[in-house]
Amino acid sequence: MTQVDESIGAHLSLSVEAMQARAQRLCDEFNERRRVRRQDGLWSDLEVRVRIESGLAVEWYYRSWHAKERRASMGGRRYRRVHLTKRRVIFHAQDWERDEVKQVRDQLDVLKESVKALRRIERILSAQALTGDEADMLAGFRASARERINDKG
Repeated sequence: MTQVDESIGAHLSLSVEAMQARAQRLCDEFNERRRVRRQDGLWSDLEVRVRIESGLAVEWYYRSWHAKERRASMGGRRYRRVHLTKRRVIFHAQDWERDEVKQVRDQLDVLKESVKALRRIERILSAQALTGDEADMLAGFRASARERINDKG
């Protein structure tokens, strides 16, 4: 791999990390605004989470509330998290938060696609580096088995 390829790869890696950090900040800010009870008494049951693996995975959740029999007498309620598809997020969003949910969802989609494209470019560059003539010269040329057989005969 040449120095140019290495510097491009390093730049791509930094860009991917920056986009992943931006996606995490978006999710944290969105969830924090949902945890704080608004002054007008409105409450949201939506949550968003980002998983950073080899790329970027965005997961939306909805809190489904239900009363537990033994806790109902004490006034307690429990919830379970229900995983939502991208389309169902808007359905579960309340009227006052629908615009913000659309905006965050669209921003996360752009970041996700950008990370996906950068990872694809990284794979192409690494594949080029492995098959290039420079790699043969740096690693020392090793003839394949077919070439060794042809040389003998």
